[in-house]
Amino acid sequence: MASVRAINVPGIGEVQLGDWIDDHLWATGQAGTNQSADLQIFTSGRGRQLPGTTSTANDYQVYVPEPGRMPTGWEMLVFGISCDFAPAITLADIQDVMNKTLLEFWILGKVYSQAPMQMYPGGGGITGVTTNNAVASYVNGVAAVGAVRQFLVPHKIAADESYFCKYRFPAALSLGATQNIRTVLRGLIKRSVQ
Repeated sequence: MASVRAINVPGIGEVQLGDWIDDHLWATGQAGTNQSADLQIFTSGRGRQLPGTTSTANDYQVYVPEPGRMPTGWEMLVFGISCDFAPAITLADIQDVMNKTLLEFWILGKVYSQAPMQMYPGGGGITGVTTNNAVASYVNGVAAVGAVRQFLVPHKIAADESYFCKYRFPAALSLGATQNIRTVLRGLIKRSVQ
């Protein structure tokens, strides 16, 4: 059986897959009930303040090796971005966030992707409806990996390059409760595998 040892990526060239793994980086920020200020994600690491809160980030909320930049010796080809909510969010709050939230993906001071938040579906989690507290969904979109926004050409974050995702709110949110918004960068990561 033949194995794939390299891929050709437009604008990047040939990528030798020997040291690359299929992996994710994720980070969380909290949108306040009347959020209007920009919220930057991937700028804080574990044990540091979670953006939008006074809470300390834990392993579930953040997997960022170095806040705001790709570590020396690491690289990432970002094939997709997804966003979801935690804890559960009401239908009214989902509608408010979806109608008022833009996401921008930045590398080295340039915007590489931008769109309304609903263009970056969660693709994971639990989808369900209850009647006890008006909880409508735990995710943004369908809980299926195939539902994640995929780029035709991946975006490369090289070693030591800065990157972050920015949520912008052209109109202030009007949420019933604060909401954690988790953002996941999905793709290939080059790092030492242990």
